[in-house]
Amino acid sequence: MIEAAVLTGGRSRRMGRDKAALPIGGEGQAVR
Repeated sequence: MIEAAVLTGGRSRRMGRDKAALPIGGEGQAVR
């Protein structure tokens, strides 16, 4: 899950809205 958080950290900026629309258990918390 840590690796996913790192990947989402970079993509979260570009796809921040998509992440919010698709709150996944690990990614949802990683965004915060």
